[in-house]
Amino acid sequence: MKQNQTLTVMDAGRMTSLEIAQVTGKMHKDVMKAIRNMEPAWLKVNGRNFALVDYTDSKGEQRPCYSLSKMECLYIATKFNDEARAKLVIRWQQLESEKLRVKSEIFATAQGGEETTKQPEILLESMSSEALFAHISQVVVRDQLFLDPAFDRQAAIDHFHLSKERIGAAFSQGSDYASISDFINECRLEYAVNLLCNQSSLPITQIAQACGFSDANYFGRKFKARFGLSPTDYRVGNS
Repeated sequence: MKQNQTLTVMDAGRMTSLEIAQVTGKMHKDVMKAIRNMEPAWLKVNGRNFALVDYTDSKGEQRPCYSLSKMECLYIATKFNDEARAKLVIRWQQLESEKLRVKSEIFATAQGGEETTKQPEILLESMSSEALFAHISQVVVRDQLFLDPAFDRQAAIDHFHLSKERIGAAFSQGSDYASISDFINECRLEYAVNLLCNQSSLPITQIAQACGFSDANYFGRKFKARFGLSPTDYRVGNS
């Protein structure tokens, strides 16, 4: 696998150590060193090494870099400071949103714009679970439906005119999420990270509401379970 240093890579849900360095503001050699130091523990637990690939640098020379899955990236990020971790999490959200948008556009092009407009329910029912997940997720992220506290599984069923079985299969079979509720909460939590890092004067209760959580205590529990810190501690670490 060859990569040009001027390009960042997000193929098949992966990110290179080059992009990790660019996103976090670290030297690539330091990121490579951190990955190498953490690889033995990963190998012991998961039974496999990190993927090592080549890229061509600005001088035309072949150099090694790592190609990591999202899970592997977030494992490596545990050694980074809070700001670097937050940048990496936000970047993953951006990349996944873009990936969903592209998938949705490809599907729309394949089906034909006119038919998609006239018979959306029929087309959605005919999609595979993976394609349906891509479409629903893209719409939820693009239109920020998750920011509405009332947007839940039933609201999604009503919005997309699909049965609860089709909605459930789209996420349980077509994605890494157990349910659409898990996906909605993930969107809200990623949005909360952005607000915590960029809206330092906004009270935590207002951030919870702005992200679609009607209960600030529930938001706090979900946030800590996801990121290992309370919203307040996360903000302090990134201020």
